[in-house]
Amino acid sequence: MNKENAFGTVTGTAGATFPWWSTVVDAATGANQLMVGVLGLVVLGLTVRKMWLESQIASRRLREFDREH
Repeated sequence: MNKENAFGTVTGTAGATFPWWSTVVDAATGANQLMVGVLGLVVLGLTVRKMWLESQIASRRLREFDREH
């Protein structure tokens, strides 16, 4: 049995024994996309927060520097 036939047999067997495989794969793919999207928004939010905090610290240091000089 060559590779193509073995792959076809395994795929066909999986399809016959697990008929809703495509639905599960679609749901998992959708869940993965949702998770990536949510985590992307979290990372974006944390990045914006970090930049805002750094800006606040820089402003504070600049005001302190101006008062000293």
